[in-house]
Amino acid sequence: MLKSFEISGREFFGDGKPFKLLSGSMHYFRIVPEYWRRRMEMLKLLGCNTMMTYMAWHYHEPRRGEYDFSGMLDVGGYVRLAGELGLNVIIRPGPFICSECDLGGLPWWLLAEDGIRLRSMDPKFIGPMDAYLKKVCDIIRPLLVTNGGPIIMVQLENEYGGRACDDEYLCHIRDFYIGQGIDVPLFVSDYPSAQTLSWSGTGDSLLTANFRTEYEQLNNLKKFQPDKPAMVTEYWNGRQHGWNDSFAPVPLEPVITALSHLLDEAQGVNLYMYHGGTNFGFMNGAISRPKYNPRTTSYDVDAPLNEYGDITPKYLAEQKEFCRAAGIPVPLTVSSAAPRKAYGRVDFTSCIPLLDNLDLYGEPVHSHSCLPMEKLGYGYGYVAYSRRLPCIYSEIPLTFPRIRDIADIYIGGILRDTLRRGEEEEKSVLLTPGDSGKTVIIIVENSGRLNSAPLHLLSNEMKGLPDGVEFSRTRAFHNWDNYRLPFDVMPKAERFGALPGTADMVPMLYSSTFAVEGEPCDTFLRLCGLTRGFAVLNGFNLGRHYRDSTQQTLYIPAPLLREGENELIVFDAGSSSPVDERYASFGDVHDLCRLTPEGGIEIPSAVTG
Repeated sequence: MLKSFEISGREFFGDGKPFKLLSGSMHYFRIVPEYWRRRMEMLKLLGCNTMMTYMAWHYHEPRRGEYDFSGMLDVGGYVRLAGELGLNVIIRPGPFICSECDLGGLPWWLLAEDGIRLRSMDPKFIGPMDAYLKKVCDIIRPLLVTNGGPIIMVQLENEYGGRACDDEYLCHIRDFYIGQGIDVPLFVSDYPSAQTLSWSGTGDSLLTANFRTEYEQLNNLKKFQPDKPAMVTEYWNGRQHGWNDSFAPVPLEPVITALSHLLDEAQGVNLYMYHGGTNFGFMNGAISRPKYNPRTTSYDVDAPLNEYGDITPKYLAEQKEFCRAAGIPVPLTVSSAAPRKAYGRVDFTSCIPLLDNLDLYGEPVHSHSCLPMEKLGYGYGYVAYSRRLPCIYSEIPLTFPRIRDIADIYIGGILRDTLRRGEEEEKSVLLTPGDSGKTVIIIVENSGRLNSAPLHLLSNEMKGLPDGVEFSRTRAFHNWDNYRLPFDVMPKAERFGALPGTADMVPMLYSSTFAVEGEPCDTFLRLCGLTRGFAVLNGFNLGRHYRDSTQQTLYIPAPLLREGENELIVFDAGSSSPVDERYASFGDVHDLCRLTPEGGIEIPSAVTG
């Protein structure tokens, strides 16, 4: 760990000597704390001297004015541990981070402010942002290298020039940090076109680049900023994944060729990611092009160290390059992954049919039009809308101007249709005279807010049915009961009843318990006979599952299990499988699958690396 760090001319200097910055990204909020140390040790064995991490505002301030920097969110402890292991640290506090996080790491409750303009000088945004960054500075200030800590650099915002041009906003953040005593070098990062870089910086902050294997992009950065060090903040050596994207690895040869070139030509190189981890809970983001596509629970991102901490061929190949650049011998490296165990089949023993228990989280809010979940006071999970249908005298479409993001429409307790965001060709269901007087229930899943988008789109990511429901796209349909379904706390055992005898296609919460003998091991959860939902183990939300996707299992780190009895609760949007074919299975292989040329799913029998 360095005792001093500065920028002079085209060089980084550490402890008064030219310093080659060799770094990898890993995020504390995607890794259980018990595994932080070993992941950092493996980063050092890769040949790196620095660790880079984002800070995620949406985790740290889940509700306005309520902060959490404990447990898995103890960023101070995370940074101190890195320092103890001899690693320097680069912090990227945001406020916007992208990182395939929900709303790019911005908290949901900002959207409850009418007309808010995110990532701008709008007082509705700047006020909460400054309050959060004040908390950030209080944590990181004692950990700066200038105060004897491991933090050598701090980033301003993130990839801003590709989305907006507002030097007043960027300079406000810069001046705020300086006023808070953040006296280490400040930097920005973006795709290295001249226009983007010119809109990303503040004139005095270091400009750095983000790109894939097109290493010639480094020359653009050098030409635009010839008098400062050339640094690649994000060398994308893998790729992110959506639920319908193949987990086939990126070809290794161009990745290593580009890395070798960058290590020779740049003063600083950071792998994004070195170790991805997991998008636990509902915190994944989404992209909008070519259509809406939420990110998977796994954030493996084809990183050198995979989701569960195992080395891959990419790790071994990149290790040779980093060690060459560092001028050190390549160490003998073995797997850092924890032991894995298959705990077998676990049958569900009780359930809660959701249509009959919409009041799980309180009485409904009655409103003129459907309310988005942000206006109902929460940000993640599901929302349900209920109303009795009027008389229907002829066939008439019930239309949905804006669905955020998956809507299951039940009429008289029967699933009529499922409509999804991005399927623009059809956002209606047909009502007939036989539907008169029946109750319509619409259950909407928030599948993840956009993590990177033009600012006007980012500011309009409210979830549910924010534009209400209409008849024939011309007549408003009013007077709804809005039910909050955050699933932030699981219902108590007494709410669960016996499993149904029939296989109705209805949303359900399933519960079971199972025993773990001896010290728990890592394992992987497969949900058999179920379609779409999420899983909660011992009160911890493991993340989403979708049957028709390339992620077939959920990673469970051993610290989430306990010796003895464990509780598993699973929500499923509705299955047509026989009841006895709906169960959980814990295996020792992670099935992150590839797409076949025909568009099917290829499930590997084992995971290599």
